[in-house]
Amino acid sequence: EHAKRMQWLEDRLRFGKAVVLQDEPSGTAYAGRRIQQMADFSYVYSMDDYVQGRLKPVSLERKILIKDAKKTPLNPSEESQLRGTIASLNWSSREGRPDAAAAASILAGCFPGPTVMDAIETNKVVQRVKSHSVKLKIHSIPESEIRHFVISDAAFDPSGRTKPQHGWIQGMTNRDLSRGLGAPVSLISWRSRRLRRKARSTMLCESISLSTALGAL
Repeated sequence: EHAKRMQWLEDRLRFGKAVVLQDEPSGTAYAGRRIQQMADFSYVYSMDDYVQGRLKPVSLERKILIKDAKKTPLNPSEESQLRGTIASLNWSSREGRPDAAAAASILAGCFPGPTVMDAIETNKVVQRVKSHSVKLKIHSIPESEIRHFVISDAAFDPSGRTKPQHGWIQGMTNRDLSRGLGAPVSLISWRSRRLRRKARSTMLCESISLSTALGAL
């Protein structure tokens, strides 16, 4: 039925790409992702092509001592590069690199007025993301067995001067997880951002984070 309806669409619209995933052993690229489908209809996707080909570090045009880096503003060219690199990090983290979500969120807060140290820290994140491949698997789970889960946590600023970072991961699994058994886990959504308010208590930070995560779930 699905194939019939897709054919009906393809007869009327021009598709940029239309492939049968199981006929593509190495997968296919789409919107920065490489997607592969297995024989059991589960699939694996990654951002490796985009990360290796499009994610570029900031090229600093001068030598600055580390001790001066926090106080030295970027010149217009370096700042433009930094914007592009952080935008690429954000895209990667949203689409298939949950391990980069916190860094992308925190680094985006360096504007306005980013410094050389911000560019150095960004380049460290780029190097780490490029050096580790992450492949996410979406398992084939019968609809009647699907269970949803959410995991949340928050960082804590004991001074209460800054808004803590918090994040959550949503996913799908099956009934084995609630039985304490090994279970397939498919990550389907994740976020990392600043809490909307300051908090002096670890429990308060985590409670606010969990409330937001449950709302998303």
